[in-house]
Amino acid sequence: MTEAPAAAAQPPTHYTLTVTAEQLALMRDATEVCARFLIGQTDSVTLTFLAGLPTDEFCELRDRLAELGPLVTGERPNYFKARSPELARVKDGLFLLHQVVRQPLYLDRCAAEGTDPGWAVSRYDPHPVPGWEMPQIYAGKVEGEPWTKL
Repeated sequence: MTEAPAAAAQPPTHYTLTVTAEQLALMRDATEVCARFLIGQTDSVTLTFLAGLPTDEFCELRDRLAELGPLVTGERPNYFKARSPELARVKDGLFLLHQVVRQPLYLDRCAAEGTDPGWAVSRYDPHPVPGWEMPQIYAGKVEGEPWTKL
């Protein structure tokens, strides 16, 4: 009896998303906070999204979120390790998306301020993550203007 040949791997489906700079900044913050949450860094949720609350509310939420760290990681938050390989893969994918969306925001800020991004641009340059396809981001500010890959 012969085995059936394995099905060929299908190429990934790609999507295009058009967002404003403000929406891109929200994506940057959300991907970073979610990735950090998966490794127990609950303070990133507090500082990124709740800092504008009145002090009493902020402190209460900060303290309650801090209690979640050990529950999320299965041990004390160690700032590097997710609870399982599956969550580690999600965390890695979120950090990759974070790196990809923060780069054009940084370059736009430098352009608006008239400053040279200099050496810091490499800090904002996305780095490949094993097991994830590198997302591509294109910037075009005027309708009909050709989009350019960053």
